[in-house]
Amino acid sequence: MKIVHTSDRTLVSTTVHGYVQRAIELAKKYTTHGQVVDKDQHFYGDAPDWPTMVRRAYDGYNAKAIAGARDLILNAITAHRAQPSLAYSGDEFSVQAYVQGSRRCFWRHEDEPRRPLVHLIYRGNTNAGTRAEAYINHGGAIAAIASALDAVADMRVTATYTTRRVFNGGAVMCIGVKDPSEAMDVARLGVTTHPSFHRRVSFTWYGALFPSLGMQHCSAIGSAVNRRDLISDDDFFAFINSSGEDLVVDLPAADDYAFRSDASTTQWVADQIAKIQACINSGQKHYKI
Repeated sequence: MKIVHTSDRTLVSTTVHGYVQRAIELAKKYTTHGQVVDKDQHFYGDAPDWPTMVRRAYDGYNAKAIAGARDLILNAITAHRAQPSLAYSGDEFSVQAYVQGSRRCFWRHEDEPRRPLVHLIYRGNTNAGTRAEAYINHGGAIAAIASALDAVADMRVTATYTTRRVFNGGAVMCIGVKDPSEAMDVARLGVTTHPSFHRRVSFTWYGALFPSLGMQHCSAIGSAVNRRDLISDDDFFAFINSSGEDLVVDLPAADDYAFRSDASTTQWVADQIAKIQACINSGQKHYKI
């Protein structure tokens, strides 16, 4: 886990497990907005309280929801297309890759074409008006894009939570969901796109981290904001160590109009897959949706 404080913002880089575990430890000593009991399913989804959100972080519940959305999207997109071959071969069998569930279980020949490294980055937090259903569509869309690109690229996936008026001015929280060497873990993607993840786990960070350090914070909630309002692309990419990646794809948050319905989400995913593939083919380095 890496935590950096500047004069007007705090940057965090960690794993899903590290983010949740730090929040659990903070919640033992401090009561924040993350521990509010609220049964409003449009806002909190199926996590009306803090203990339920902690369970959701590890029980894979939301993974089922976004996997279902992903499959509906992919089925609609690929109904009239031939399925790509996902069989790979090489000189040396990788036991680790096989155990992790990857279909690419062999080291490649040196003369085989190198697969591009694509980094998918999405914002996991929105302001209060976004309904839980949009979060499901959002998670399903990201899972569908990742599944479609898996045939042509190696991927890194990062969730971000960017918020103003918290800590010492603003927060840029970066949660690693997938490394290029790993198979996609839908459970990790599921929890980071759950409507209560930010509204409970991040709120616990916002309300308790600075008090735990003996510092005063601006607000215990703040408001969601685009990343570029808090940090430049160059500074952000340097912080998350994105050098060497062929293409960085900046995906929107669940409050984007595209995720208001199943139909609009499906069309959006089809359009974005085609545009991302065009970026790969042209050598474009950064695609901001």
